[in-house]
Amino acid sequence: MFAAAVAGVCLGAGWMLPAAGDSAASATCRLPQLEQIVAEDRQGGAGGRDGDHSRLRAFALFSYRSIASDVINGRGQYLETLVTVFAHACGDRQALIEWLRALLSSTDTVADFARRLTLAHALAAPARPPGNEKN
Repeated sequence: MFAAAVAGVCLGAGWMLPAAGDSAASATCRLPQLEQIVAEDRQGGAGGRDGDHSRLRAFALFSYRSIASDVINGRGQYLETLVTVFAHACGDRQALIEWLRALLSSTDTVADFARRLTLAHALAAPARPPGNEKN
């Protein structure tokens, strides 16, 4: 139930950054590059400050083991939640799973993963039109 709620909340944010080096996937996937996420994280990136990002971070923190297991196995309800959350960013399921595996392997702790997943979400969100910003 919580996973479905997270997916519903996060669907509104878009992804804009291209994946590096993926010729076939780049046409259907616009995921942030891991190097950019790590660099922004080291500089104290501002991801996770609004409600949608906070919910995604909480989901990643509290469901880390299940997410990791599902991503490694390539199936499961937690993976399906992330596929739904990122559907508008990547139509290629396998490319998204590979991106999530790379993100998992680039982190040392649960908090790192949750923070970087949230930061990736914030980095890729489209700019809102003037006067239409979230308070």
